Amino acid sequence: MAWLVDLEQAEELIRDIELPAEVERLLSEPRFWHEAVFLEVCRRCDHLIFTEPRKGFELSEWLPRLADRIPPEHCGIRTPGILKGRGFALYATGLRGLGRHDEAEVACVASGLLHRGAPLEDRVDFWLRLAHLRLNQRDLDAAREAVESALRVSRRIDAHEMGKALMWRGLVHWHSERFTEALQDYSVCLTHLDADRDEVGKRYYFAVTFNIGVALEFSGEDTAVVREALGHIQRARSLEHCVRHFEPGSLPVVKMVWAEARCQEKLGELVLAETGYREAREGVAALDIPFEYALISLDLAGTVFARGGFVEVAQIAADLWPVFQSLKLSRDDEAYAAAMLFYRSAQALKVTASIIEDARRKLRSHDLAQG
Repeated sequence: MAWLVDLEQAEELIRDIELPAEVERLLSEPRFWHEAVFLEVCRRCDHLIFTEPRKGFELSEWLPRLADRIPPEHCGIRTPGILKGRGFALYATGLRGLGRHDEAEVACVASGLLHRGAPLEDRVDFWLRLAHLRLNQRDLDAAREAVESALRVSRRIDAHEMGKALMWRGLVHWHSERFTEALQDYSVCLTHLDADRDEVGKRYYFAVTFNIGVALEFSGEDTAVVREALGHIQRARSLEHCVRHFEPGSLPVVKMVWAEARCQEKLGELVLAETGYREAREGVAALDIPFEYALISLDLAGTVFARGGFVEVAQIAADLWPVFQSLKLSRDDEAYAAAMLFYRSAQALKVTASIIEDARRKLRSHDLAQG
């Protein structure tokens, strides 16, 4: 084997390795200790975090250790330290995906310290991952600062990298309830992105198309707006060159079913909506992501209540009690108070449509569109 391997050779080297189950092989066999192999593992890890968050985390926690194995002579444009910084960035993303924000913060700090002197695209990647964490922490000012840093660096690279940063600025606008500005950034983003460049480009193109639908659905009650939202969500589903990267049951596919159900509920198609919520809830249960499970369960409770299924709503609430506890919502948080009121009133068979809707709205305020 050549002293340095390229990305094509790296892909061939780890093609038959099942990750994360066989990740220890990468740490024990020196033939894998190359920059290009590490970058290919990072690519796989990033895809897993997006589609199967727990598996993605299980791989991400090994990345800093793998970077430590790589000697300087096996590196191209990055030093082992920069590679370790990239590993910590993905580890932070894996932790964030499971809601472990305090630990993700520590990993982000480590990554930032190691990114000094990194290539421009690595710096953009770091700032966008930091912005995602800040969004989850509900620190919108810090998220906006991180996105603007990414935009400043991306302008020195190309339009495609700018497009990626614009998607995240759109998300910051969305969470700030500036829906018009969010849709403007999403629209410009689509003109910048090159969906055929690589897998990440395809994923971003899918995510922006989907996010346009989510933003419209979230901000609109008018039937025409909701139908437009549903059209964008269904268009995202039809982007074959993008969605072929997602296995059935993966998080993007589940979120599409969920978003369609929300639109169907607003359009009064309650039977279709309930079916969609049940399918989506089974999907997130299999993926073991409790926050999304709680959100979809509340959505399902709304449609079940609408048809008079009061006993089933109580069962849904009982099922959610340990989930609410696992989320560790602050007791002075409005979402915590709304969730507890839903649980107690449902158990007493005294829940109302407004109580369910309040819990849905306040808990959903913590959620992210597909990103």
